[in-house]
Amino acid sequence: MLNNDLDMLDIIAIQFGTHAWGSIDTRPFYTKPFLYDAGSGSYILLNIALLPEFMSFMALKIADTFKIKDAVVDMYNRRIWHDCKKSLAKLEHRKIKESSLHIELLDTNYYKEILLNPESAAEMQDGL
Repeated sequence: MLNNDLDMLDIIAIQFGTHAWGSIDTRPFYTKPFLYDAGSGSYILLNIALLPEFMSFMALKIADTFKIKDAVVDMYNRRIWHDCKKSLAKLEHRKIKESSLHIELLDTNYYKEILLNPESAAEMQDGL
């Protein structure tokens, strides 16, 4: 994928003085978060807040190169869904059986729904 260090520079850095900044929606540093000054040989991180987004962008770009992008996105989505349900369980939110309410929830690779009842709310209802 990379033949030499210059290929890496092209992937992660904008060469100082070589790019027009474009519109606010298409700034080149969204996908290349470093500025490289060949004169001094130094790199400047343009916006640290964009670094996680850049890492995600690069991971998907590499996955696409190997034709596994959809599998990576699906695996990521499943992991996030698992973590969300785990966090909600720790907060004592319990799943409500939607079939008992005649509700059909969406459950696709990219969108999921769940009905929950906080345990404290259930306790309050029991006490009434």
